[in-house]
Amino acid sequence: MKLIRGLHNIRAEHLGSVATIGNFDGVHLGHQALMEQVRIRADKLNTDTTVITFDPLPTEYFLKQKAPGRLAPLCEKLAKLAQLGIDQTLRLPFNATLANMSADDFIQNVLVDGLQIQQLVVGDDFRFGKDRTGDFNLLKKAGEQYNFKVTSTDTFVCNDEQRVSSTRIRQA
Repeated sequence: MKLIRGLHNIRAEHLGSVATIGNFDGVHLGHQALMEQVRIRADKLNTDTTVITFDPLPTEYFLKQKAPGRLAPLCEKLAKLAQLGIDQTLRLPFNATLANMSADDFIQNVLVDGLQIQQLVVGDDFRFGKDRTGDFNLLKKAGEQYNFKVTSTDTFVCNDEQRVSSTRIRQA
């Protein structure tokens, strides 16, 4: 798996993939189901898969010492993504610039100008951009404008019908 360290390191061979965005802390079963959808769509388009993630995690940036512990360090997350067949990971430094970036600017700078994605797959509760103002509907509109497809996946639930999440795993 290729690791792209920041937007400034994107090269021609990184462009045109099927992507997803998230923290993916622990790469749990819910994340794995999302990665499977990304791989299926990339296979149909005969293109690469890209995971866009952040380091530090946004909660670590905003909460500093009060942030919950990670389920897995970055190196374990990257190894798990590689095991799941992800072709490349774009690691964006979560800093003041990214924290203050509007959802529209994130779409333009990262998805359109940066990676030139063909398709984006996100979880059903995905939010992004300054103050988490970006959502699935904004992505759909941007996809129509910039010619990329956006797909939402259903929440992954366990046998007890409870949603699988990093927060729930920490609580357990």
